[in-house]
Amino acid sequence: MEIRDLSRINATHATISSGAALLFLSFLVPATGIIRRFYRMHIDDVNASHQETRVHLDMLDTLVQRLPMGLVVIQPDNRVSLVNPAFTKLTGYEQSDIGTRNGWFRKAFPDIGLRTEMLRIWAQRLKGIEGQTTQAPVTCRDGSERLFGIQARRLEDGRALAIMEDVTERVRAQEKLRRDEERLRLILDNLQVGIAVVDTEERRVSYINPKLMDMTGRTDEELVGSSCQEHICSACDGSCPVLDKGMELLGTEVTLKDAAGRPFHILKSAIRTEIGGRQVLIESFVDITRQKLVEEELLKAKEAAEAASTAKSEFLAVMSHEIRTPLNGILGSLQVIRDIKIEDAGDFIAMAIDSSRGLLTILQDVLDLSAMDTGTLSLVSHPFVTAELVQPIRDTLQEEAQRKGLELSVTTGPDVPEKLTGDVRRIRQVLFNLVGNSLKFTQHGSVRVEISMLPLRNGAGRGMVHFAVSDTGMGIADDKLTDIFEPFTQADMAANREFGGTGMGLAIVKRLLRLMGSSVCMISEPGQGSEFHFSLPLVPAPGEEEAQG
Repeated sequence: MEIRDLSRINATHATISSGAALLFLSFLVPATGIIRRFYRMHIDDVNASHQETRVHLDMLDTLVQRLPMGLVVIQPDNRVSLVNPAFTKLTGYEQSDIGTRNGWFRKAFPDIGLRTEMLRIWAQRLKGIEGQTTQAPVTCRDGSERLFGIQARRLEDGRALAIMEDVTERVRAQEKLRRDEERLRLILDNLQVGIAVVDTEERRVSYINPKLMDMTGRTDEELVGSSCQEHICSACDGSCPVLDKGMELLGTEVTLKDAAGRPFHILKSAIRTEIGGRQVLIESFVDITRQKLVEEELLKAKEAAEAASTAKSEFLAVMSHEIRTPLNGILGSLQVIRDIKIEDAGDFIAMAIDSSRGLLTILQDVLDLSAMDTGTLSLVSHPFVTAELVQPIRDTLQEEAQRKGLELSVTTGPDVPEKLTGDVRRIRQVLFNLVGNSLKFTQHGSVRVEISMLPLRNGAGRGMVHFAVSDTGMGIADDKLTDIFEPFTQADMAANREFGGTGMGLAIVKRLLRLMGSSVCMISEPGQGSEFHFSLPLVPAPGEEEAQG
């Protein structure tokens, strides 16, 4: 029997009597460590088979040499028997630098803790336990550290094979992408603008940020996956303004409804782009509901300012008339007095005095209104006799009521204390304005003033004195009830030419009562007259409670 050593191929062959050949052929494939064997080959085929095997080996060797991943073969005795060029290029280590597995691990993993862990994983991999790839930092020959994905497996003949891939840049890119995504997510989550991404093919929402959820009052589960027409589009015909109608949305004002059905106003923009190979719409939503409310308030304020300006202009016209009339009366009376005898001057002097009082009242009203608007008017509370409150009303206004043929009555309830404590001057001013206003706008019938005590709740608490002024005059329409309590305003400015007045009386009433912790309530119907009601917490004067008790 002839034995031949064919380099990396081990072959043994023999010729037997039948002329057949028995050939035992084995070779090592460096990439896998698998031993191939061929048996019972005819002796004439040996040379051809040997040549074919050489070709296969050359191909495998070329593959190993050109493989971009590092390759290490370790014998059962832990000797390193093969490293490919890629391993040397990636780590800087030659086969002679590392010698054994332990030598390689000491250089690649100088930290003893990491090395111990890698040895444990190595053992597990060779047993076929755990996953196939482990990422670990490897110290290269030049001292730099690179991140490798390492696979390890045991071959059939007991040797171990390690495959190493440098994943440093890929992991860095992934980490950068993760950080960028995290940063973008953080920005979107805290952006005070609603953002939505809509898939243009399916026309469904694929992403929303928290601000849009807050705007719509809906959850992520409700919005993501829903039709873009359902919650975030104002189109009512089922079409997309951008995709179907070709409209450009760039800060376009639209109105949407939240989950509760409340409308809110937004500026909406939409751009078409591509994300991950899919065409999408990126839509932004700027909530301008508050701005719209401010705009409406500003518009109302502007209208109110214009109305106030108009009212003041009308007031000046009225005031000039109101002042000019008594001034003419004063001047005329003085001129007549100058030309007549003293004993005939009584009536003219009385007219001049009345006109002067009218002027003084107008000026006092202006001063009071100004003082209340600036907060400089204060109340002076002291004991007073209830009769002092109502008697001047009878004395002063009875003559005017009789002149117009009206009945003026002032009634004080029997339960009203004879003496009260409060600012009698300001209370009387309120009553004078209310009664004077009723007399002015009543042509037939009566004007009544009623003062009574309101019953105490549960029989305890401070007493409330109730005042009511009613008339049978022209009445006021509902839409004018609020206006007449504003300065320089009357329900019908045209009526001023007939009835006169400055338009300050009821404004003073409203402000004085507010200063005293009360308010005026008005009930009126055109043609049926008006009623004014207010209540004040006027306590009995000292000594009055004992007298009542």
